[in-house]
Amino acid sequence: MRPIPIILILLFGGLTVYLEFRDIQEWTLFGGDLFDAVPFYALCILTLVYLFKNSRQYRQHRSILTYLPSAMGLLFLVVTAGHMLLRSHYDNSPTLFRATNYDLGSDGGFTLDFKKNHHLKGKKIDRFSSTTYWGTYRQQGDTFVLKIPLNFKMGRQAVFQDSILRFVDDTVNFKVSRQ
Repeated sequence: MRPIPIILILLFGGLTVYLEFRDIQEWTLFGGDLFDAVPFYALCILTLVYLFKNSRQYRQHRSILTYLPSAMGLLFLVVTAGHMLLRSHYDNSPTLFRATNYDLGSDGGFTLDFKKNHHLKGKKIDRFSSTTYWGTYRQQGDTFVLKIPLNFKMGRQAVFQDSILRFVDDTVNFKVSRQ
């Protein structure tokens, strides 16, 4: 068996899994989701090609190892698709409340979507891009402790008072709207 199929599957599979499992994803006018999808579709095509090719090789050599590249590709696809479904489930789960600040981000501001299952989705909208953040939060009375990776500085502890989410150790305030 030649190492080229295994190397290609590992390269595209690793890149696909890395791009899917990032907690910060950015979409820009000139790319974003389109460029992130290229390794996934390349992995799908490679896996199908190697599956047919490995089936033909198996008939000749009768060695189960001939299916290694296609099995690795299928494993990467299952892990990636499973994470896509899990993230979609979290994104579509019921919202507890939504907090918005129009001072962060140049056009649309920054929105934190607090889900009832303690997941947190943030979205920052700039002129030609939007950035999505995924994380979790913990509630202790009227205090929320956020565990979300951000590519800008903001406090991680907030207090909920009179439809305002005020961050401790920061001057940032968010207007809260209930769903």
